[in-house]
Order: sequence, then structure tokens, then C-alpha cells
Amino acid sequence: MRNTLMITREGWKKFINGRIALQRFQSVMLLNEIGPFINKPMDKSQAVCIAGGKFAWDGVPPEHETAKNGKKSSPKIKNSNGDKKSKDLTLNVEETINLNSVEEPRENYILNDINFYAAKGSLIGICGQVGSGKSSLLSAALGQMRLIQGKVSREGQCAYVCQQAWILNATLKENILFGEAFNAIRYFNALHCCALNDDINLLPGGDETEIGERGITLSGGQKQRVALARALYADRDIYFLDDPLSAVDVHVGQHIFNKYIMEALKNKTVIFVTHQIQFLNRCDEICVIKDGQIVERGTYNNLLSKAGEFASMVNTWNNSQKESAVSPDMDSAYFSDEANSGGDQSVRKRNSVGDTRKSSIDSENLEGGKTLVEAEQVERGTINIDTYLSYIKAAGGFCVFFFVILIFTFNVGTTAFSSYWLARWIRAGSGNSTMQVNNVTVLSPNIGDNPDFNMYRIVYAMTIGVVLVGNLIRGFAFTKACLKASEKIHSSLFKK
Repeated sequence: MRNTLMITREGWKKFINGRIALQRFQSVMLLNEIGPFINKPMDKSQAVCIAGGKFAWDGVPPEHETAKNGKKSSPKIKNSNGDKKSKDLTLNVEETINLNSVEEPRENYILNDINFYAAKGSLIGICGQVGSGKSSLLSAALGQMRLIQGKVSREGQCAYVCQQAWILNATLKENILFGEAFNAIRYFNALHCCALNDDINLLPGGDETEIGERGITLSGGQKQRVALARALYADRDIYFLDDPLSAVDVHVGQHIFNKYIMEALKNKTVIFVTHQIQFLNRCDEICVIKDGQIVERGTYNNLLSKAGEFASMVNTWNNSQKESAVSPDMDSAYFSDEANSGGDQSVRKRNSVGDTRKSSIDSENLEGGKTLVEAEQVERGTINIDTYLSYIKAAGGFCVFFFVILIFTFNVGTTAFSSYWLARWIRAGSGNSTMQVNNVTVLSPNIGDNPDFNMYRIVYAMTIGVVLVGNLIRGFAFTKACLKASEKIHSSLFKK
């Protein structure tokens, strides 16, 4: 019976753990299936094309799910660029609308009526106010948003550099290679274009230095440049760059734009999201996003001549440039704190020196080692008696300690007594009771014929009850004492 109770307890524990794990899996496995909706563009000169697109994140539930069938004329896009190249890049889109399209209130859409295209080898600048939908447009082109209506086409392998750069717990070199085979020309070109050579020279182990996810060693700008180098080394066809220059200094940003975007990616399709207006005049075309819609598209000069949303942004940026000469800390209403490029360059350079000094200090702390994430130090040998005394004191003192020991002793004693009593009962058998078999008197083999059967049964049942109650008290007392000790030791670490 003891084994049965132990198996029942373990089975119940595994059932609870399995139920919790199943609930976690259900939240993912029961999501609606989203089939692939990205096809190749009908126009072979296009790398990315979105026609009549309406997109929403999965966290934005539709209020109405009314299926809509029918045909729609080819969408038109507002384009102020009058040259022949832009006219040849008209949208070639099938007229049929996605059968899964739904009619929803406008406020449920993140992106509305998106008509966007990027020619192969072109540099498309994306600008707009903070929160206007620039990053969502990149996610939509990558197929990461829920397509409500329209069509998305893309041809070529993609590389994506997000706003919040991330790194692996590996060496700097492994973070850039990202599992690909080493190619010296591509690797050192990526380091040069991303201005990482000076940073590598400061590290004690060079590019073999281990870096961690917590960012203790690398600043935000350094992380961003590692992410850019990783994308460049991957050598993809289409590059989605989501405000990659916001975390770097002005002079470093200028170097990255010239060497990375204009030279290294000159034959690639680049969709470049930025808040820094000074780079947009070198883009082939510019898209202005406002409230989840592309409100303007064209070349830099054409958009300025229209005196529209883009011209207003340029004027705001020019004013911020003038104001920054007096107050470098003021930010434009159109830019985030990190993206303000109108500050005094000398201030930015001083910040760069500070970052360099920080990297130098971190390097000194390594004492010539090559790893920034050191292995945990482990003491070996017997545990000191003071450690036991400290743990007992944290658990509540010697009174709690002796109480727990008493409960354990009592539980072991009752368990042993139950086994002893069961063995005695079996040995007693029928208690020398006799029975007649073929006129012959023999001892009865039935244990129920024992005259003390009820006494044995009652004592054993009471013993089993005491064992069960003792197990509960033992578990509660031991767990309570351990939790109290852990909580007190954990709190004392912060006080130190």
C-alpha cells in the first residue's frame, strides 16, 4: 500500500505539471492558421510590392468577420516623381482580392490602403512621425503581420535590422558570422563598413572576445553596428533597415550611410526607415507615412516642391538644426530622443569618447582574459558548519529546526510501525482457529477467522491515517521552513 500511495502522489504531481505545460502549448497551438501569402511580383523589375494592403497585428481582434468577395480595380499610388523610371514601375497587381478579406472598422487596422513597391537595386527611404507605422510597414513586407486585404509580393532573400539590436552570448566574430562559413573578404568589409575596427582593437581578445546579451560590455550603438555587420555579411538581396542610425553618433552614422548603404549595398534593394532627414536626399524615392497610410511618395526635390507633409517635416528639422545651435538638448517633435540628429557634433563626439572610455574600462576589468562572461566560481570540499547554522537561523531558529526533525522522526516511526503491525497481523494468521474438513479438524487458512481480526484492522487503519497526516505535516513544515530561509537569504543579498 505504501508503494501505491507513493505512485499516486508522483502521478498527481506529474499530472499537474503536464496540465500547466499543456495550457502553455495551447496558447500557441490553437492560434489561427495563417498560410503563406507572399508571392513573387508579376513585374520582374520589382523586389517588393504591396498592393491595396490592409494589415493588423494578431493582438488587434476584428470586430466583424464578414467575408467579402468581388473584384477591385488596380490600385493607384500617389507619385510625384515624373521621370520615366518611376512610370515604368507601375503596380502590376491581380484584380482579385483575398478571399479571407474582412470588413472591419478603420481603427482596427494598423496599416490602411498600402500601395508600396521597391524596384530591384533601389534605395527607398521611409519617414514619418513617431508611431506612424514605419516599422509596421517593414513587418508587413516581411510577412509578419496579419494580411486583412490586398496582396504582398517579394522576390529575393531578406535581411532585417530591427530598432532594438540583439546579440548572442558568443564571441563578436560568431555574432557576425551567425552560423555561416567564414569568408575573409566579406567579414573584414563588414567590419569596415560598420566602423567596428576601433572597437575590436579595444577588446582584449579582438573579435574572439565573448560578448553577452545583458549589454554590460557593448553600448547600444555597438550592438547596432554588430547587427548591421551581421546583415551585411549574410549577403542578401533585400535589406530592411529599421532606423539603424538612431543609436550611433553623427559622424559614425555618416560613415555607415556612405560605406554601408551607398557603397556596400549599392546593388541591393534597401528599404531604409529613418528619422534623420539629412540622409533622405540621397534616396531614389521617399515614402511618407502618416497614421498607417502612405500619404506621399516621390523624389526628395519633388516632395519639397509640393509643400506637403514631407516639406513640413524638412522645415521642422531645419528649425531644430538652428535651435540646436543654442540648445543642443532640444528634440524635434518628429523625432525620438535617440534619433535627434540636430545636436552639436562635438557633443556627440564627446559621447563617443565616453563610450570608448567605458569599453576601455571594461577591458581592463578582464585582466587580459578573452571572455566577458566568466564561468561561475564553485567551491569544492565539505560544507562549513557555519553554513548550516546560518541556514537554520534563516529558517526560523533552532525551535523550527527541532520541530521539523521531530516531524520527520515521527513520520519515519509511524511508517515503520505500520509495516511492523502488518507483518504481525499476517504472522498471526487465523489465530489458531480450526475448521472441519471431511470430519477432520484443521487450522483455518482464512485470516478473517482470527478472533482479533477487528483489532488488527482498526490499529492498521489508524496507523495508515497517522502516516498520511504525518506526511502532510512533514511536507508543509519542511517547505515552509525552506521558503522562509530562501526568502531571508535572498533579501540579505540585496542589503549587502
